[in-house]
Amino acid sequence: MIVFINKEKKEVEQPSTLADLVSAQGIPTQGTAVAVNQQIVPKNNWSELQINENDQLTIIRATQGG
Repeated sequence: MIVFINKEKKEVEQPSTLADLVSAQGIPTQGTAVAVNQQIVPKNNWSELQINENDQLTIIRATQGG
């Protein structure tokens, strides 16, 4: 199935939850926020939210610097 992660087209296995997709992409969950189709998804809902064909995901990672 095709989804878009930060506007980049990706092929992922189907069916998939948001938690599965984040894990499969190798994205650490600590300090990560995700919006699906422009709706922020609370981290405690990631394992329940099914990802669908052509969903638009925005993934933001907090960083430290100085």
